[in-house]
Amino acid sequence: MNNTKKALFLSISLILCFMAAACQKVETAARPEILSTVPNPQVTFADSSVNAVFAQDSQSSEINDPDVHTVVVNGQSFSAWDFRVNRDTKRASVVVSFNLPSNEDWVFHLREGVRLTIGDETFFIRGGGPLLTYVRSPRDGILRKISFDNDSVGGVVEVVTDPQEVPVRIDRIYFDLSDQILEQDLTGQPMKLVIDSLFYRPNEGHEYDDEYLASAQARLDEFQKGIVLACGSSGFSQAIVVQQKPADIDADAVLASVFPHGIFVDLNMIHGPWEFILQP
Repeated sequence: MNNTKKALFLSISLILCFMAAACQKVETAARPEILSTVPNPQVTFADSSVNAVFAQDSQSSEINDPDVHTVVVNGQSFSAWDFRVNRDTKRASVVVSFNLPSNEDWVFHLREGVRLTIGDETFFIRGGGPLLTYVRSPRDGILRKISFDNDSVGGVVEVVTDPQEVPVRIDRIYFDLSDQILEQDLTGQPMKLVIDSLFYRPNEGHEYDDEYLASAQARLDEFQKGIVLACGSSGFSQAIVVQQKPADIDADAVLASVFPHGIFVDLNMIHGPWEFILQP
């Protein structure tokens, strides 16, 4: 009798244990996953999931889900988003951004090299303002992030210590539109943005280093032999000048053909074009 009671007690205990374990599993499976919240949603743009850049456009807070377009040309990614047409100011604007290829101050503001085509009309860039840019000072070698908004004309400067942070430049650029375009219904009409190139000028005091002179001479020799360049002076400033040339060659014309944007710009340029189809 005692053995029967013990066996019954053990059976009931085992059944209760199995029921408790089953309830535990059901409760765990039904419990929703707790996700960490992101206080400041960010726009993500990248040429790959490995090399992603995160940035937030403080002037575009009204856009909940901006359509970010990214184009990669010659290994360099460029992005555009938040395209707007303002009929009151007669302007179109768009946010553009790119990863900085090096520590230099890369820009893209060659006037005819940034253009917007709507229908059969093309408009050239008329101005722009930075939203975010990174600068590495040649004096102290420190990388700084400068964020611009309406309350800080000079920008908010932060020292970047995270080696994983990717330096990027973000600008909003503007185009003046014609009355003929503004009279049209632009809803859903595709518009083409073209950015031809990125470039930088050397840091002050380094424009006439031997490496630039050698690069300029090598580029020139590809088109015209016999013209010899040297570091000299032009007016009140230093310059790369023609030291020697054949008598029958117009050296100025050759230089203008080889370096149409200037020696330093053309020596330090990444060619596109980066083309985007945008809609207001």
